[in-house]
Amino acid sequence: LTLSAFYFLRTNQALKAGICGGIVSATRVIGIFLAPAFLIEVWNQQKDKLLKMKNNNERVKFIIKNFYILIIVCFGLFSYMSYLYVHFQDPLLFTHVQSGFGAGRETGQIVFFYQIIWRYFKMFATVSPKNPIYFTLWLEFISSFSFLALLVWGYFKKIRPSYVVYGILCLALPTLTGVLSSMPRYVLVIFPGFIALAMIENKYFKYLILSINLILLFICTAMFTRGYWVS
Repeated sequence: LTLSAFYFLRTNQALKAGICGGIVSATRVIGIFLAPAFLIEVWNQQKDKLLKMKNNNERVKFIIKNFYILIIVCFGLFSYMSYLYVHFQDPLLFTHVQSGFGAGRETGQIVFFYQIIWRYFKMFATVSPKNPIYFTLWLEFISSFSFLALLVWGYFKKIRPSYVVYGILCLALPTLTGVLSSMPRYVLVIFPGFIALAMIENKYFKYLILSINLILLFICTAMFTRGYWVS
């Protein structure tokens, strides 16, 4: 749905883009990040026309015509929040229940990025390498920073700004809870990272990445089938 939303937006099918984006935000909170990404994309596409307009009324009509999709994208999340309010009297229930999953997420305060780094280095130093959790900690840490590096690389390789902004926001949101738990699967939806990965030209580096991922796939599958938490 996210890819479809961007596709429709880039092919001037704004209503379809808005509908896809609204469904995304209704089902996954990161869908709301399509709104700022769309804002950047539409601005880059239409800024020349907008800046040439001298009449304010024309500008207002033009803005409404081209930016109404942002409202549709936001409507998805707000409709779900309304549902939660009506049935559970808590529009942010999807946030407040996080502490009940046992992942150690902070939901009452924002944890800054440097605090997460310090927390993980402390865990690396105190958790025994023989403990399966030790492997998971490194997997979470490396997944997060690998995709951060890919997004930065993609920015310098001129990947569309809307893609990069969407990727950065999707990567940043889980970190605000103080842990990188589940990041190995959260990063799977950050498609700009895969675009950046495909732009690496050195074939030996590509073979290295492929080899590392095949090994990790084997290890993670073996651990998962034995009941260990790996993501």
